[in-house]
Amino acid sequence: MTVDHIAAEPVEYQMPAGTNFQTLVFGWLGVVALGWMAVAGHGPGVVIAGALAVLIAGWQVKLIVRVARKRPVVVLTADEVRIWNGSYAKWSEIVSVRIISRDAAGNRRAIDFKLRDPEAYVARSGLAVKRYAKSAMRQGRGPMWLPEQLFTVPLEEVVATMARVHPGLKVKP
Repeated sequence: MTVDHIAAEPVEYQMPAGTNFQTLVFGWLGVVALGWMAVAGHGPGVVIAGALAVLIAGWQVKLIVRVARKRPVVVLTADEVRIWNGSYAKWSEIVSVRIISRDAAGNRRAIDFKLRDPEAYVARSGLAVKRYAKSAMRQGRGPMWLPEQLFTVPLEEVVATMARVHPGLKVKP
């Protein structure tokens, strides 16, 4: 396959099946139970917790449906990187990518994107993405990142595919 062929057709990555799907379903059930308990309780703190649980449960349902329908979580095209949550970045906005560890032990890895204008990415993103992006930026990461759990292949393979799809991409160690 030539680079032109790869860039002409989108490359899609599916979320791993099996335990991740079960975790999502059981997590959703736990959040719904928390919401039900909070709504059944009394006081403003309990009502706020219930409202947050309902919002989180809705987000998890969206993710569960995407996994069940086998929709891609990441799509690489000649023009952009598109993520399941609706966020995206054009290749021209991406300065570089790198694989980072998100914990001290190096167990939780992710692909971190350095963007030319991180605030533009945050501004066009949905509420949940904005919160995660701002939190990531406070921790010294880029606002756009993809955790290892999203992929059925090693992160090194995903980054190599990105470099093939967009040959000008800088990959940092």
